[in-house]
Amino acid sequence: MNNYNGWKNWETWNFALHHLDHMTEQALEDLEYYECLDDCLEFACSTWDQIRDNQMEDISGFIDNVVGAYGESIDFKEIAEHIWIDVQDAKKTTDS
Repeated sequence: MNNYNGWKNWETWNFALHHLDHMTEQALEDLEYYECLDDCLEFACSTWDQIRDNQMEDISGFIDNVVGAYGESIDFKEIAEHIWIDVQDAKKTTDS
């Protein structure tokens, strides 16, 4: 396994760098939706799908393939684990 700034690889680190804070904020606004790690994983994957769809709407061919390969390299479970930790912490705080 590669290690890039504490993340599995560059693609995961780069995606987290640009999107993790915003994704976590969104998750914390809807705490009741996130009951398990799988909910966070679904959210992380759907976020990638939305980003790709919005930014790649008119792109095809080589660039689309490159972006697709980038997306396949992102460890969405690792992203989801970071979100899940923050969700659990927030739930503990609101339960107290």
